[in-house]
Order: sequence, then C-alpha cells, then structure tokens
Amino acid sequence: MKSINKLNIDFMRHRHIAVAISVALVLFSLLEIFVLAKLNLGIDFAGGTQLIVRFLEPPEVDDVRSVLQTAGVGDAQIQRYGDVTRNEILIKTPLHPELQEGSRGLVVSALEGRFGKTGDQPDLNQIGATTLTDLLYAADPDRQVASGESAARDHYRAIADRIMARRIEAGLFSKVEDLAGVEGLSAEAQSVLRERTSLGTFSVVAAA
Repeated sequence: MKSINKLNIDFMRHRHIAVAISVALVLFSLLEIFVLAKLNLGIDFAGGTQLIVRFLEPPEVDDVRSVLQTAGVGDAQIQRYGDVTRNEILIKTPLHPELQEGSRGLVVSALEGRFGKTGDQPDLNQIGATTLTDLLYAADPDRQVASGESAARDHYRAIADRIMARRIEAGLFSKVEDLAGVEGLSAEAQSVLRERTSLGTFSVVAAA
C-alpha cells in the first residue's frame, strides 16, 4: 500500500506526444472511411431520389432494374416494399449531377415505357390535380363555365383534389369505375375521364 501511494507518473509531461498520436489516428480513420474503403453513403446523406411505386400486377424487381438500366439509371437500389399484396417497390437513386431536381422524372419516364399508358392521353395514375383541373375545365361536363372562369375552375379543382385523395387512398386506379363515390364527380365528368384519359399500370404513391 505504501509503494502505491508513492507512485508519481508525470502524464502532462508527455501530453504533446499523446495529442499527436490521437490526431494521427483520427486522420487515418477518416482516410480509411472516405478514401480507402470508399464509403457508400445512402441518399439520406449523399442526396438523391426515393420513390415508392405501386403496380397493378406483382412487379419483377429484375425487370424493373433492367428497364432503369436501359434508361441510364443503372445504379438504382430496388427492393420490395410493404405488404406484398400492395405490389409496391422502393426505388432509390443517387444524386444526378445534371438533374438538380432529382431523377424522379427519369425513373417515371422509364417505367412508363414499360408499364405505363398507351396512346397520347394523359395517365390518370400519373397526372396531378392541376392537369386534371384543366382537362375537366376544357370539357366542362358540369356546365360551369357559364358562371365564370374562376368559379368554374374552383368547381373542377375541388373535384380534382378529391380524385387525387382517392388515388392516394387506393394507391392505383385499375379502372375509371374506381372513381365511383367521389364527392361531386358527376356521371358526365366520369364519362369525360373515361374518354379523355388512360390508365397506366403503375403509380408513384410516395416520393422524397
């Protein structure tokens, strides 16, 4: 016990050496992680696009990967997502230097070529509320234009918003009849959608 009490080590005397060793180890660790090991950062850190896509039929991941590779998105990460009965897959793409807004458009365009609509009519599973509003306004199935452009657009925008809400809820429209029960959607408006839109076999249900 007496020998322990008399023990006196001058740690501060060697502090500069200890700090130098610590700094060297930290720098080596960073070099190993970011250069030698080529750390593969996920899109949460490196940036990129993440899409959850729902299909009418169960998708083949290899088929989707082949479609994206052909379109120049060969480094995408693709995996099944959620409940298997919902036919959904998760697609992650890294940040594209020439696409500042992300690669969603490139991915959707590639999928449309394989799984999308036929013909030139807008795809009811892809278009947004603004496009849908314009389509209904131009056709004016509810005879609202006579009351003024602003009122007519408000009328059709409200319907378009409710259709979008139904699509989010359903994930995908397989037929125009899936719109039955949408508040304010008249039989005439439903007929216009049947004649002037098409239905692709996939829909982007979430994007980041």
